[in-house]
Amino acid sequence: MVKLRKDHKDVLVYGKYTLLDAANPDVYAYTREGNGEKVLVLLSFKKNGGSFNLGSMQLGEEWINNLQPLKVNGTTVTLQPYQACIVKLK
Repeated sequence: MVKLRKDHKDVLVYGKYTLLDAANPDVYAYTREGNGEKVLVLLSFKKNGGSFNLGSMQLGEEWINNLQPLKVNGTTVTLQPYQACIVKLK
């Protein structure tokens, strides 16, 4: 994680933060955007996991994911309990 943060500090540290779906009690989701890159951060703090609707966002490369795999069905991402991931957006 330290290497990832260092390699992509323009987006992960200094990038513009945008909270997504603030009303979702199960998934903390936000984007970071900077230096021509945009990433989606999804965090589940619940023992039952949760889901997040991607809307028009298109997932690219997974940069980090503590539980494999990331489950995507159409525009819905389902997170496992305590799953955390950072995914580059296309």
